[in-house]
Amino acid sequence: MRVDGPVLRARQLRLAYGDRVVVRDVDLHVPTGQVTVIVGANGSGKSTLLRGLARLLAPAGGAVLLDGQDLRRTPTRKVAQRLGLLPQA
Repeated sequence: MRVDGPVLRARQLRLAYGDRVVVRDVDLHVPTGQVTVIVGANGSGKSTLLRGLARLLAPAGGAVLLDGQDLRRTPTRKVAQRLGLLPQA
């Protein structure tokens, strides 16, 4: 399903390791065909945010949408076809 607007969207995304919340209430819109860069200080949650956006870390709250569908309900194959994560070396 194609939708107008961002291909990838986070709404009030909260990510945690156990009981420790490390990313709080992130709203993010990644437009179709655009490169998006996330920058911040060491330990600010950039890698954790990317893991949450790529469904490698389950949200503790909020949602990540891919083409308008919640990633928690999107088949892994579709996620893999639409998203890629390239961590720094």
